[in-house]
Amino acid sequence: MLITLEKRKRKADVIKAETDSELKKLQLEKMMGKLIPVDLMQGILKINIQNIFMSFDNELVNIASIYCDVMAGGDRSKLSDIVHKMRENLGRIISDTKLNAAKEIEGVINEYSEVRSRGERK
Repeated sequence: MLITLEKRKRKADVIKAETDSELKKLQLEKMMGKLIPVDLMQGILKINIQNIFMSFDNELVNIASIYCDVMAGGDRSKLSDIVHKMRENLGRIISDTKLNAAKEIEGVINEYSEVRSRGERK
């Protein structure tokens, strides 16, 4: 019984030392700028994606204008209707993209967690 208790204590000490080492490594990487918090990264990605969609939205009038020139022989009477419909589609695309991205990100996180937990068990 005493041997088993000593083995468990040694194992716990090894696990604690490994955990402390991993924590120190993460702290060093964070100080060196190699790691950033997940919520900060999500904010950065959100800003980036919003800027892409805003740029595209700003160009919708130019795109619709090209459609009017090519498809309607320069008739601009449908320009506002085309822009309105394109913005509706863009809004739908943004909503769908948010849902799909959230699902894919969750899948990647779950996959990473599984791989990491398998590595920690070894």
